[in-house]
Amino acid sequence: MPLFEVHYQQADTIGEELVEATSPEEAWRLFVAQQRQQPPEKEPKQVLCVLRH
Repeated sequence: MPLFEVHYQQADTIGEELVEATSPEEAWRLFVAQQRQQPPEKEPKQVLCVLRH
């Protein structure tokens, strides 16, 4: 399964996480679902873009 880089912004910080998915849309959905399962943080992570790794 391909890897996708999900670039996100949280407060004033930009970060990235690798997500295994079949498409950029699926990577985005998996990232959002994973964030919803974690305890709430001060600032939510907002997806900026999804790139194939």
